[in-house]
Amino acid sequence: MATDLSIIIDDSSDAFYFSGLWNTYGSSASYKLTTWMATLPSPFNFSFEGGSSFANEYLKIDRCTGTSVAFIGQLPRADSLSETMPTVQIDQGAVFKINNSDIVGYRQWFQTPKLSDGTHIITVNCRAGTSIDFAIVTQAVGNQTRPAEGDIIVDNESPSILYSGRWNRNTSRFNTTHFGYLGYPYGNSTHHSSTPSDSFTFRFTGALMDFPRVLATNLLHFVPGTSVTVYGIFSWFNLGAIIATYTIDGVTETRTHSVTSLDSAVSNGGEAPNFIYYSKDDLSGGNHTLIVNITTINNQTFMLDYITYKPWFETLPSTTVMSIKPSSLRNPSSQPSTQVHTSNTPQPAAIVGGVIGLLALGVLVAILGRLLYLQRRKSKQTENIPMDSGMLRTMCIF
Repeated sequence: MATDLSIIIDDSSDAFYFSGLWNTYGSSASYKLTTWMATLPSPFNFSFEGGSSFANEYLKIDRCTGTSVAFIGQLPRADSLSETMPTVQIDQGAVFKINNSDIVGYRQWFQTPKLSDGTHIITVNCRAGTSIDFAIVTQAVGNQTRPAEGDIIVDNESPSILYSGRWNRNTSRFNTTHFGYLGYPYGNSTHHSSTPSDSFTFRFTGALMDFPRVLATNLLHFVPGTSVTVYGIFSWFNLGAIIATYTIDGVTETRTHSVTSLDSAVSNGGEAPNFIYYSKDDLSGGNHTLIVNITTINNQTFMLDYITYKPWFETLPSTTVMSIKPSSLRNPSSQPSTQVHTSNTPQPAAIVGGVIGLLALGVLVAILGRLLYLQRRKSKQTENIPMDSGMLRTMCIF
């Protein structure tokens, strides 16, 4: 069963164009540590390529692609009924207002409808205090290229993450002073655990040539990748520590996150979203498994929000997400891997093209050989058969 992919695009991307009075500031609570905020009512544009498939499967593109886009950040409530509501315009079309009477704090505050193929420009006129941390572009799977920028984001509720132990789904808001409001995690939920030995597993494949084999097997949620990052919410309010192991393809690393002074709660904003528990960016292409295991936890809670990974190959002929029966897989997990390409290293698309060329040449040689064999066989069979003039005329017409 195929599902759409979600691509996370940071506010620093060229897909954004801010005009008017905007400031960018660094924050440990922001994705990629930066956020743009309007100091006065100001607009921004987001350039977007709508559509899910392309005629050329191996075409490399240089802009965001997908079927819709959502914005995550802060949209403050109007102070009075006379204050202008923020507005959105798609491709110079109709302008409509965002009613944010119930939207307060850090969260997803707008999403476009599904868009048609072609280039789109989303124009948002924001009131003062509006912030943009990142955008989420939805991309339908199929015969398509991946975005030239951005990572794939996997929510904590994705079936591609298998939990073991006493994990609890939590929909509580977090409290951070960085944004001045309560905030909502990505997808409006997290998975919590305060129990040693609890774990989760995430599996993926990063090899383009593995797709025939992947399709032949029935493993759960194969996804391509070259780097992986585990994001969550971390509370600086509680003195204590979390120690967890992160095992990728049998290689284990240990990470410790501790709070030794409540002064850190002030400097880190209390409960910090977009907190990096673990990141790995030097993986090779191929199949990978990430297993996260809590070994020690004291007066703290491991709060998983989402995982991001970067595709390994430059183009994606097809990303197929498949489901399996729970009894067929006990410990699935998915992790991205990082591959560095140099000028002397063949690109994946070039490798695929070479392989396809060789296969085509082999098929052509086999066909020609078969035709030659059949022609010789027919000649031998007709050597002793008398031919009338009609048959002779027929055989000479070429």
